[in-house]
Amino acid sequence: VASCAACAAGRLHIEAALPLLARCLRVGDAMLARAAAAALADMPPTGWVTLRELKSSPNQVTALAAAEALARVGAAP
Repeated sequence: VASCAACAAGRLHIEAALPLLARCLRVGDAMLARAAAAALADMPPTGWVTLRELKSSPNQVTALAAAEALARVGAAP
């Protein structure tokens, strides 16, 4: 359910969901992390800033999901 909510927040560009999406990316399992990262990627520029910060996370799931999402939208520096 959380993954679907993350996807919906991204599609609808719900800015108020940004902190919760970042939290899901940091503490969720791989599936939730990927969904949250994809949602953040759909919300530039703030979502992209968050992804850039989290791609250097010591949590490998977080870092990988963030890097993949940035690459998908062509925003990976």
